[in-house]
Amino acid sequence: MKPSDVFGICIRILGLLGIIGGILYIIDAMYLLLSGQEQHAGFYAGEYILFGIILTVVALYFIRGAPHIVRFAYPKDKEE
Repeated sequence: MKPSDVFGICIRILGLLGIIGGILYIIDAMYLLLSGQEQHAGFYAGEYILFGIILTVVALYFIRGAPHIVRFAYPKDKEE
């Protein structure tokens, strides 16, 4: 396995963790909306939803392998 392949796997793992985090933020926002609370820890439900969506979109890019980041980190493989 080449170092760029290992780096790609690490990026995908970060993407998986990001998906979990994004879903948790969206669940927190739903909890705030359904419980009738205005805010929690200084943040409103809309801010939780916005951050959850942004985190989920970035995580999906990471799960797809983040080719731009991998190419930036490893511009040319030594074997090619």
